[in-house]
Amino acid sequence: MFGKSVCRHMLLTCVTGSIAIAAIAGSIEFLDRPAVIFFKAGTNDATLATALTVGVLGSPIPYFVVSALAFFYFNFEQQNARQAHRALSILLASTVAPFWADMLKLVFGRSRPHLLFDKGIYAFRPLTNNIEFSSFPSEHAAVAAAMAVTFSALLPGYRPTFLLLAFIVALSRIVAGVHYPSDILAGALVGLAAVGLLKLVFKRYKIEVQEIRYPENKAGR
Repeated sequence: MFGKSVCRHMLLTCVTGSIAIAAIAGSIEFLDRPAVIFFKAGTNDATLATALTVGVLGSPIPYFVVSALAFFYFNFEQQNARQAHRALSILLASTVAPFWADMLKLVFGRSRPHLLFDKGIYAFRPLTNNIEFSSFPSEHAAVAAAMAVTFSALLPGYRPTFLLLAFIVALSRIVAGVHYPSDILAGALVGLAAVGLLKLVFKRYKIEVQEIRYPENKAGR
């Protein structure tokens, strides 16, 4: 039998997931088109360039490269298991989240926002291996969410900063005209799910990644 804490966690996950899916469905039906039309009308070249630049923070490549180098350095050169595990958590999160997002893009085959303006296309074409139909979910949002949660676990004092950066990255993809709001919501959900799975794996194999706080030495010991 499952413990009460596990049952509560499963129930919370189901409720949260249901709310998220309902929000995504509602956005697809009511919010997506008005949102991209609004931002397109109010976006100039400077704003677009800024949004595309900010979007770099949602690319998995920088996180993957730096964390991979850090992992090999701490694991083999310094033989510091805790720091190596911290780097590994970033490495895996920056790999799993975008991989899931890319697989789901292929499954759903959603048209990019520019097709709405150029050809009036607002549709899902499942299993369409075409960059023009790879809007849902947003890979950048998945990576931003995964990195925000991962870094928040490693540096909890900076959690508000990480969450704010993730929000800015997500919003930049809508401003840049490459994603709908529901793409962002779905991408964030993918990122959170990826980190949640990795957390369970790390817990299962007793891999410590958070800061270890040692008790102060007491006199007489």
